[in-house]
Amino acid sequence: MQFEINEFKTCSHRISDYSDKAFLPPSELDVGIKLGTANGKIVVDCTIGQINQYGKWLGMFGLIKKPTVINIRNSMITDIVGNEELKKILFSLEPECRMLVEFGKGLSTMTPTGTIGIDESIIDTCHFGIGDGIGFGINNEASIHLDIVIHQPKVEIFS
Repeated sequence: MQFEINEFKTCSHRISDYSDKAFLPPSELDVGIKLGTANGKIVVDCTIGQINQYGKWLGMFGLIKKPTVINIRNSMITDIVGNEELKKILFSLEPECRMLVEFGKGLSTMTPTGTIGIDESIIDTCHFGIGDGIGFGINNEASIHLDIVIHQPKVEIFS
């Protein structure tokens, strides 16, 4: 998988009026993936997050038992192999919900649990975000944001 990114930022999950949780030090680095630049495939071998659209749960995944292969062309998911439920849900939504918009790297020492907020923060993982990219500086407004986690990825950064 190759793609171009914008600037890295850290995710500190500060305590706010809406949340009583915080990760100190920051739990992950994340970056937006520039639209149209991602090409290749992602083999998800750890966790697939939950899909919530306007307060309605469309899919609850968690730890996966067998790898799911996600094919990407010009930042758009073109096919999903190994998880028919995920494929059915994503291809039933607007095309913006299938755009690859985020890359993240975990910074915390934990063990995968199936809870996306934890698993995407584990130091031996990376994750990709699909769908809404506004929070990552990516102009792709979608009705969902789904995170997927890969355990022990090989990551090479070129400048």
